[in-house]
Amino acid sequence: MNKKRIVYLLGAGLLMCVLASFFGHSHTTTTSPSPVKWMTYEQAAAAAKKSPKPIFIDVYTHWCGWCKQMDKTTFSHPKIADYLNKKFYPVKINAESSDSTTYNGKRMTYAQLCAQVFKVNSYPSTVYLEADERLLQPLPGYMDPNQFNKVIKYIGDNHYKTTTWEDFSASFTETIE
Repeated sequence: MNKKRIVYLLGAGLLMCVLASFFGHSHTTTTSPSPVKWMTYEQAAAAAKKSPKPIFIDVYTHWCGWCKQMDKTTFSHPKIADYLNKKFYPVKINAESSDSTTYNGKRMTYAQLCAQVFKVNSYPSTVYLEADERLLQPLPGYMDPNQFNKVIKYIGDNHYKTTTWEDFSASFTETIE
């Protein structure tokens, strides 16, 4: 091999290493642990039987950009995370997962649970269950921290049992900074 060819190959190799390093790091994100204490569905259902409180479920998919945005902006907010951890048993379910769980004595995949029981057909969606696993409400779509805060306060503080959403929403003034 002649000297020019060796220099060319070394230069090309070095360029490939630099590009691989650049593109590898630009697409890699480091995620810090979520402040929400996520549980499996089984853990939440068992905990709710022992110490009743509602079950909150974040239904997501890996390809959903708005799901990732909700993780980044809403679930990572300290006030939201603290409230979810205190008032709910929070669960995260991949709507396309073939992993299975038991819901009201019936074994099904997470995908079946989300589609058939929770009636989720868009992502992200949030699902709210009573402590006995009865479905309260599925809500489709991304919610920023303030929108989400209103919903979890309505359910977490049991306002839904005595007040319509319209009345609660009209009187709710709390904002999250």
